[in-house]
This record gives sequence, C-alpha cells and structure tokens, in this order.
Amino acid sequence: MIPEMNGDPKGYYARLAVPPNATTQQIAAAFRRRARIVHPDVPGTGDAAAFVALKAAYDVLADPLRRAEYDRSDPPPSPLPGWAATGPTPPMAPRRQQFGYLGFVVSLALLGLTSVLAVLAFIRLASPFSDPASPAPTLGAAPQVASRPLPPVRLVGTPTHYVLPGPGPVILWLRDGTSQRLVPAARLSAFTTVHAVAFVPDRGLIAVALEGGGLGFVDAARLTPGDAVAARQAFCADQSGPPPANAEVLARRGLGGQSKLVIRNGGEQPAVVKLRDPDGHAQAMVFVAPGVSTHVIGLPGGPWHADVAVGELWSRACALFAAGMRAERLTGTIQPGGELTLPTGPSGAAAEDIPDEAFLHN
Repeated sequence: MIPEMNGDPKGYYARLAVPPNATTQQIAAAFRRRARIVHPDVPGTGDAAAFVALKAAYDVLADPLRRAEYDRSDPPPSPLPGWAATGPTPPMAPRRQQFGYLGFVVSLALLGLTSVLAVLAFIRLASPFSDPASPAPTLGAAPQVASRPLPPVRLVGTPTHYVLPGPGPVILWLRDGTSQRLVPAARLSAFTTVHAVAFVPDRGLIAVALEGGGLGFVDAARLTPGDAVAARQAFCADQSGPPPANAEVLARRGLGGQSKLVIRNGGEQPAVVKLRDPDGHAQAMVFVAPGVSTHVIGLPGGPWHADVAVGELWSRACALFAAGMRAERLTGTIQPGGELTLPTGPSGAAAEDIPDEAFLHN
C-alpha cells in the first residue's frame, strides 16, 4: 500500500509511486514500469481496473498544464452521496455537558432510537424496493426473461461514469412496478457510459438515467467515474494489442512502395510518424522506439510532410497512444532516402502542436 501524500488530492502521484516534484521523465518511466505489470494483456498480473486508474493518473501528470491545475486543486467531494462510504456512519459527537449515569444512559438510548429511525427512513426513500427486507438481486447473473414485458432500455444524460471491464456481464436492472422487485433488463458492455443519478448504499447500486425519466440500476463496483473521452481512452488502452516493433509500418496507402527513410528518435518516449503527401493525404504510419535511429523501407513514394505523436501504450484498435499522447506537425518536406530527426521536446523549433484529432483524422 503506497502512503497518501500531501498535495496529491486524487492520489495520482501515489498511483505512480513518484513524489509531487517528480520530473516528466520520471513520471513516464514510472508509468511504463507499472504498466508492464497491470496491463490487461499481461498473464497473471493483468488488472484492467488498475490499469485504467494508472493511465488516468499518467494522462494528467504527463501534461504540464493539466498537472499544474491538478497541483492547485483541492480534494474533490464524493461524486454521489454514499459513494465513499464503506462502513457504518460515524457516531455523532456527544454534547459537552455533565450528566449523571442515568441521564447518560437515557440520552444514549434516545440517540440510538433516533438514529435507527432516520436510517430506516433513508433506506425506504433511497431503495428501489418497496420492501427494504426483500432480497437484493444477484449481481453479475445473466438476465432472465421477466414475468411481464419491460419497456425498452435507452441510456440518456451526460456521462459521469463508465462500465469497467471484468469477468462476466454487467447487468442493468429495472424496477418492476407490479412485483416491486428489480429484474434484469439488459447487459452493458465494457466502457458503456452512463449518467449516474444517485447511490443506493444498502444495495451497492448506482441509479442511472434512462429515456423518459426512468431509472436503471447497476452494480456500483463495476462503474468508475469518467466522461465519454475517459471511456474512449480506457477502451483504447484495454484493446491496445501487442506492442509494435521498432520501424514497424502500422499503416500504409496502397500495397506499399520502394521508398526508404531514416528516422532518428532521440527522445525518451516511443513515437509514431505519419507521412503525408503534398496534398495532405496520409501515406504511411511508422512506429519508432525511443532513443534509436531506424531505417524504414517499403514506403509509398514521397516527398512527404510529417506529423509526429509521442506517448505511452500504442493502441492498435484506436491508432493512437492510449496514455499521455501529444502530437506535433513538422515543418518542411522530407525526401525519399533522406533522414528525419524527431523533436526531443514539445513544440520544437521545427514543429507546432496539433490536436490529437488532427493527427488521427487529417
């Protein structure tokens, strides 16, 4: 267990096991070390939820602007009532008055009775069951055909959480108006986004918004906070596939070509170079390992313009770096048979920052 550090409101530094004054290079190295253990593709130690949390920390700390904002932030409140509550409600502090023994016992009994009534009232209001003593659903079980037709299910609202990958399906439960019980209605695939409305602490469920103002219920342990962008990044990380080899041509236009190019990557992170023709059409994408000079052959004919992306964990499913991606567009033209030296830092003299979407889609 890594101890909690001051100035670490969400525990991002602790997740990477680095101090708050760690350099960008130290943060990247720490991410790589931990990712080799918890990545879902690693037999024995792979843990999808742990990797998603690790990547979320790295995405913030690897970006200077987001890291500065994070360092200035205060610890966030719990996103939903009861979200962080894993034990009994802390007892109320006693009033600082002098009581005799009998008065103390009577006061304690009244306080206990009041607390019990309040908890029962809360459960009746918060629970999706009309009878709080009714059995909870078996979470993770495959949905069975309900005894009566259920309305079609459609999730709505601004995403606040998404479904974590894990063993077995994630079930969306609906409250049956006749039996007053929760019945399974649909399976939610990993990384599906939902709009969380409330936490049902006695059931361990999150209520999520449905079309028409209705509510569905999902096992809270299978949801994690995050918007649609975070869910997409988590999907890309989970589906990254085997890491590329140095000088691997990840994609090319047409059947190939005879052109060659030397690419020098003096940085500490892997890079992917996208070569474009003079009209801006992508001709090839090449993976280059950190700290190497590599010869690439079989490229479509040039000359080319180049976009460069650096980051960690290239995702074959999404054609991007799943963590800490930064992209730049280099100036000038590269001739076949020539050399391309990649910038070793952001916004080098021969480069300009571009949005990730420009690297991916243009």
